Amino acid sequence: MNRSLFLVLFTSCCLTIWSQEEKKRDSTLSGYKSGIYLANPTNKSVEMELDDRKAPYYRMDVKVTNPWFEWKKGVNEKTGLQISVNYSSIFMGATSKISSVNQQSTAGGVFDAIFNWNLVNRKKGKNKGSLIFWVNARHKYFGDIVPQNLNFETGSATLPMLMFNDFSVRALEFYYQQSFLNNRAAIVVGKIDMADWFTYNGMLHPLKHFSDLAFSVNPTVNWSNVGLGIIAGGWLNKKKTLGLVVGLNDVAGDNLTKDKFLDWGTYGWSNGKFLKMIELNYSPGRDQYYFQRISATYWHSDEIILSEDSWYASPSSSGFSIQGTWFIKNKYMPVVTLGMSDGDGANTLSKLNVSLMHGWNFTSHDMLGVGINYTESTISGESQFLSEVFYRYTLSKALSISPIVKAVINPALNTNKEFLGYYGVRSRISF
Repeated sequence: MNRSLFLVLFTSCCLTIWSQEEKKRDSTLSGYKSGIYLANPTNKSVEMELDDRKAPYYRMDVKVTNPWFEWKKGVNEKTGLQISVNYSSIFMGATSKISSVNQQSTAGGVFDAIFNWNLVNRKKGKNKGSLIFWVNARHKYFGDIVPQNLNFETGSATLPMLMFNDFSVRALEFYYQQSFLNNRAAIVVGKIDMADWFTYNGMLHPLKHFSDLAFSVNPTVNWSNVGLGIIAGGWLNKKKTLGLVVGLNDVAGDNLTKDKFLDWGTYGWSNGKFLKMIELNYSPGRDQYYFQRISATYWHSDEIILSEDSWYASPSSSGFSIQGTWFIKNKYMPVVTLGMSDGDGANTLSKLNVSLMHGWNFTSHDMLGVGINYTESTISGESQFLSEVFYRYTLSKALSISPIVKAVINPALNTNKEFLGYYGVRSRISF
């Protein structure tokens, strides 16, 4: 339990180096632009741009880190290299567990170092080509169970804290992205995460919004791990309101159980086995692409046969999903998602998943999120209702803290309980 105080101590240390002024001035800008508009905000180059956008009314002005951001800005202007460093942590507990041998609380952290090197058309501003390199490390603070898997100890059908896993320092993504036709189209080649490009909704980022998989990337999809793949997409009309994205990557992906810094995830390429996805989306314009969008996605995952080259087996599977996000008056963000699949994939946790979410944005960049979800588990065959509420308290552009509470009615993996509760707190600091 003492280790759960890590978040409080961590936050206190951060607050001692910041001061508050009556007039808020943002000093954490490095002038970053992603140059690509077809990816989700979880895509690392897009995340860097959104984190770097100028906005007033933060509670605290970051002064001590001014030299760091000025240095980053200079490096970007001279070489086209953009750098971002983030650390997120979470503690979460449950009101009950499946049995006495299971774990009831957990905590962990995620470290990111992201490098986006603009190699082509840096000064031109259009048709940019960039190399993306994402170094990632994930770890638990105590116990045997990683935060991401707390549901298997307590009974919920979906992962309660996406991304909070435990593996060695590794190059999680490494790819080249190129825009062309005056930014009307783009292609991406390399080690990629398909979830960065498909089944988008406006509050899917598990380190900033809802933490549960039920509200994030759709649990009806048989997601592969990050692996070697290709994605292409573009605008289908002159107004750039209708977009099409297609992609495939290795059906298995990176074997995260191995202590290997760069694993390209190539089992599928040597066996002709892939996760394939296609998505059609609509938004009022490119500037609203992340905040007002409706999309429909179809996917198919090939069979994985257990062998020396693969570490698990999975039947072939397929499904579709529909997602809608509409940011209203820069304050209200209703989100609706629906996913259905045959439920056969090894990584598919749900046959049917329906989520209704709403986010309220405040002047201080705080966000209140409320979501309700219905899901049918592929593991137990049972259905459950889930609700999650979070409040992202934004102290500065670099630091936020989010209390989280969840309620599960008829938990699908613990049929002995009619109710299951979760409580926790999450923090994120970015430089």
